[in-house]
Amino acid sequence: MRVGGEAGLAGWEALRRRRDRAASWGAKDSCSLALGSLRFYGMMAHRGCCGCSRLSLRQSVSLLPLLFLILLRATEISSDDATKSPVEGGGSEGDESRVKVYSFQRDTTKAVTEEVFVRYNFSRDPTATTDALTVCYWVRFVVFVENNVHFSYTAFADNLDCISVGHREDLFFLWSINTVAEGALPGGVMPEVWYHACHLFDSQRYSFYWQGEEVFSGQAQCRWPFLLNGTVVLGQEQDHVGGGFDGTQVTRGDITQVYMWGRLLEPATVRRLASCGTAPAHDILFSTETSQMEVFGAQEDWLPRSSLCREQPFFAILPEERSLQASLQVCQVMDGSLALPTSPEENSRLTRQMTPFSDVCVPTAMWKLWLGTQMTTPGRWEGLRDAEPITYQNFRPSSSTNSSVFSCAELRLDGYWEPDYCKSKRCTACSFVRTSFLLFRGLCFDKELETRFRVVGSPEQRPVFWSHQGLLIAWSDSLRRWQMEDPNINATLMWGLGVGSDYPLGRRLWRLAREMCGQPAGHTLHASLSSCATEEFTCSTGECIAPHLRCNFHYDCPDHSDEASCAVVEASNDALLKQVPPPPPMGSPQDDILQLQPSMTLTRVAEVNDLSMSITLEFKLTLTWSDPRVNFRHLGVAGDKGTMLTEEDGGRLWRPLLRVANLDGNSLKELGRRFQAKAIAPPTQPTFNDVDTDGIYEGRYVHLHLTQRFLARVACYLELYSYPFDQQQCAVEVQLAPESGGGAAVRISPMAEVKYTGPETLAMYTVKHVQRANATENSLRVEFELHRRQGVIMLSTFLPSGLLLLVSWATLFVKISELNVRAIMSLTTLLVLYTLFANMSRSLPATASIKLIDVWFFFIIFLLFTNIVVHICVRPTTPPITEVKVFVPTHPEPAPRVPEAPRLLRWYRLVILPVLVVLFNLMFWLVVLTQ
Repeated sequence: MRVGGEAGLAGWEALRRRRDRAASWGAKDSCSLALGSLRFYGMMAHRGCCGCSRLSLRQSVSLLPLLFLILLRATEISSDDATKSPVEGGGSEGDESRVKVYSFQRDTTKAVTEEVFVRYNFSRDPTATTDALTVCYWVRFVVFVENNVHFSYTAFADNLDCISVGHREDLFFLWSINTVAEGALPGGVMPEVWYHACHLFDSQRYSFYWQGEEVFSGQAQCRWPFLLNGTVVLGQEQDHVGGGFDGTQVTRGDITQVYMWGRLLEPATVRRLASCGTAPAHDILFSTETSQMEVFGAQEDWLPRSSLCREQPFFAILPEERSLQASLQVCQVMDGSLALPTSPEENSRLTRQMTPFSDVCVPTAMWKLWLGTQMTTPGRWEGLRDAEPITYQNFRPSSSTNSSVFSCAELRLDGYWEPDYCKSKRCTACSFVRTSFLLFRGLCFDKELETRFRVVGSPEQRPVFWSHQGLLIAWSDSLRRWQMEDPNINATLMWGLGVGSDYPLGRRLWRLAREMCGQPAGHTLHASLSSCATEEFTCSTGECIAPHLRCNFHYDCPDHSDEASCAVVEASNDALLKQVPPPPPMGSPQDDILQLQPSMTLTRVAEVNDLSMSITLEFKLTLTWSDPRVNFRHLGVAGDKGTMLTEEDGGRLWRPLLRVANLDGNSLKELGRRFQAKAIAPPTQPTFNDVDTDGIYEGRYVHLHLTQRFLARVACYLELYSYPFDQQQCAVEVQLAPESGGGAAVRISPMAEVKYTGPETLAMYTVKHVQRANATENSLRVEFELHRRQGVIMLSTFLPSGLLLLVSWATLFVKISELNVRAIMSLTTLLVLYTLFANMSRSLPATASIKLIDVWFFFIIFLLFTNIVVHICVRPTTPPITEVKVFVPTHPEPAPRVPEAPRLLRWYRLVILPVLVVLFNLMFWLVVLTQ
């Protein structure tokens, strides 16, 4: 028993040493560890069976878990070595698939120094020259400085900075003998992304290739033939041979594959190099792979050449338990997505990254993180980001992936995936591409690059937000708050308020810890951290919405912050601003007078009162002008219908006051008012420091429309001579009130748009010819015609009077002996006609002038009166006969003869009266038609 125990201990010690060696050897020897473990276990089992060590079967079985752990560790070592970060270590110099990498000042928590660089000195032979030169390299930055130097070469003979290349923001530069060439870098430069650059020089031309494509061509003023007796410096920019460094001209990142050729490479060769091809060996003057470099503070490492061209996502662990939906939202706000490995390598890398948080994320269980996939139908798993079926999955063999209850997936501590209930809470792993970044707005940065922050995962704590320029926002466990810090000066700049344990995303309040942007320490300001573009609005929770959704009277942000602070007018509190009219636009014909552009619409003629000679009108008047003294926000797209101004916004602007000049009494009523602002030009784009990201509309490019609806009774003098065939000319005149700044400062433009939108046909009139008329310079006069409708008048006046005339004329044909009948009928027609005339006169205003309708009635009354006179004056032509009846039966007497009508009566009723009626009608209607 003792012998077996000693052998077992020695064996386990040997396995431990083998495991340690495997960790140092790498993946290729991890299998040796596993095989050694199996051999040791077989040996122990064999000894137990032979009884040499009396190792019981129970003791042998107890070794199985330990063996399993050893095999698992061997697998992890293999995976670790295959996926090790190129800068973190791994690899050997003799591996031909790997390239040497020099890292400069990658620790962004430290200040920039001038003591980190690598150097290579050429021979000082002054005769060493070349007629052409090509410099190519791969470069990757962790943060940026003012001038990010890529490569520096200084000739020994004249100590001139012959070649120094680099970039600032999105521009590359070439410094050559005190001259500068620069151009744009397509797509810009992002942190932690490898970029390939080539510079080709000769005496005639300089070409710059970026990512294999030529982006610049020009001349570089180098001395030709080119001297090869100088010094190459990487990581710094040299002002003299091998020295003269400046902290604003450094490299903070990695450089590899730096080559110098004594010839011009072909474009196809440059493109092959940018695709991770091997460098041509012909005419190499210098190479970081083979040349002996002097290293000062830089770190050397090796990484696979293929990794220079491979874009892989990186992960950040958020060690707080939250629901799947909350995890999706927070990753999206960070400009990422919920992590979903697409290969075994990514799955292993995410598992290793998760391991330090195993005691924080669901510490009592194996499952830790949500994965960005969901089961849509039994057995079908789709990515939450693109809703496409996933191509890689790593579910435990024993787990059920077809249950509709467990339709979400999570990552276990052992690297396997596990289906789970979607309402559970797990930690979050966000996946990011290297080009993603957030923007911090609200400070006074000088360059847009300074506002960019990227999410960087921390090994054992919450992620940090690193600025592209070296600032960072990190969580302080001791102070329980998020702080912005500057490692270059080792100082805290400000901290977030009201954030709590949440992330400082979206619009937040921050308190300054030191004087910044002209504000003292302790000042509170609004700032935002989000992925929103400059033209998008950032919600308080970090979501982004389109600019036209801002202040559109509809909640589009989850927290409703898009409808807060929606003031349209940006103006000072000067009281004169709303009392004094604005100046006229520049270049106007009258530079000292503001011209108001009018537009009037008569919506309806409510009433025409003939007796009071007044008209009740409903009209809409719009005045348009611009106020260059103020600016505007939230006006939407130029050319739309405009934005309504609230009473608060409108009260901060000057507005004209109106009055109706020909008002009939105090009968003006304002039915409604609408004050609008309409942009005629796009807004100025917000700056990269603007928190609200609201476009600013200059007042001179904004038309203010004041629209008022009135109901007014205006006076209109009715000319009734031609009644009922009259056409009345009426008008409504609107003037600027003196207290609104009228007179010398404001005028109503003579160019006015006038229209009538109401019904043309009214009860008694027809509305025609609505147009603007000449008026004074500070008034608007609109005239229109009212044509009286004759149909109703003909039926109610002319036709009845004509019928009464016919009835009176008919009495002239009644027997002359029937005097009572003739007299009663003639007198009745006269009375009825007079009543008709009186009723008609009461419907018209009392005027001294005679109207055509009066002539008509006077004539008919005269004829009816004449008929009555004729009836009275006409006598029979024979004397009355006294009849004595004698009854003589044999000889009867004939009846007496009836007397005939007098000749005058016959002439009157057949000739005189008809002729008078005809002649009068001819003259009357001729006069009517000529009016």
